[in-house]
Amino acid sequence: MRSGLPPPLTAEEESYQKVMKQVAPAFAALRGGVEAMNVENTTKNAAVLKQAFADTEVFWKAKKADATQWARDAA
Repeated sequence: MRSGLPPPLTAEEESYQKVMKQVAPAFAALRGGVEAMNVENTTKNAAVLKQAFADTEVFWKAKKADATQWARDAA
């Protein structure tokens, strides 16, 4: 009998999941830094997002072309 649960994540998927969990907080912090005109905060969080989108592109490159382009567009 099948339990209905999805298969466990691969190591690659777990790594990608960690990257994706950084995006929303970094984006919120980036927005706050821009609004406060805080260059250090803005620079730091822009770098986090840039790396996250680069990692996303690598993850999706062999899997789905649309997602790869979305990561490029987001960066």
